[in-house]
Amino acid sequence: MNNKLIIPNAFIFLCGLFLSFNIALADTTMSQIEYDLLKVRMADQLKKESYDDALNSIAQIKNSGFKLEPTLLYLEGFAFQKSGQLTSAKSVYLIYLEKAGSKSIYYQKALQNIVTIETELDGVLQHYKTLLAQPRSDENLAQMKQLERKLGESAKPLRAEFDKQQRAAAAEAKAKALVAEKAEQARLAEEAKIAEEIAKNPPKIGTITSIDTVWGFAVIGLDSAALVKSGDTVKIKTKNQGTINLTIKKISNMNASATVDSKISTIKTGMTVYKW
Repeated sequence: MNNKLIIPNAFIFLCGLFLSFNIALADTTMSQIEYDLLKVRMADQLKKESYDDALNSIAQIKNSGFKLEPTLLYLEGFAFQKSGQLTSAKSVYLIYLEKAGSKSIYYQKALQNIVTIETELDGVLQHYKTLLAQPRSDENLAQMKQLERKLGESAKPLRAEFDKQQRAAAAEAKAKALVAEKAEQARLAEEAKIAEEIAKNPPKIGTITSIDTVWGFAVIGLDSAALVKSGDTVKIKTKNQGTINLTIKKISNMNASATVDSKISTIKTGMTVYKW
């Protein structure tokens, strides 16, 4: 697509046409010289393709209080279009067409520019919707910002709807996480309750059948070999409500050898062994 919206000679003529228009109104906010200088500066900015600067100058011209030639609107639309602000460009071109009329020199050109903008906006809009649906990243956000500049106000409802959906999804995820958290808390509470019950009434796994004071281990006659495994800690209750810890070292048939964490002399045969 040809990026030159107007040919150089015609563009110079257009700027010259605007520069020659100097009707001041009673409520001007600047002198004639200031106004003329501003117009020359704007024309120079357009020729140098400094479109954002030109738009700033055009805004000052529109607020100057001087009577404005409709040509300024075409120049503004041109600057918006070249700076990538497509929706704004289209809006200004439409105003130009209405004010300048069908016999104006750039009427047909403005129409063609609007058609070009509409075609480009269709592609921009589809690309923007695609980006909205993608996970957020710095690159994604940078592209969206560029497209939002082109789309202008038309991007806002799309972004608002997407953000609304994102908030709803986040709220739903938060609610599910809360339910899962409560379920986990209930599970842990139930496990704690079971552990407390076991602590009060621990299951019996067997009885001390013999003690080897030389090697420092005890033999436990197991009620069931499936109740313990090597490495488990088992306990013996003492008369003073204390406990003696034993560590299972080896299991053979229905017997388990275990080391005693305290003095071997603190245990006796016949003591009941429990598992917490």
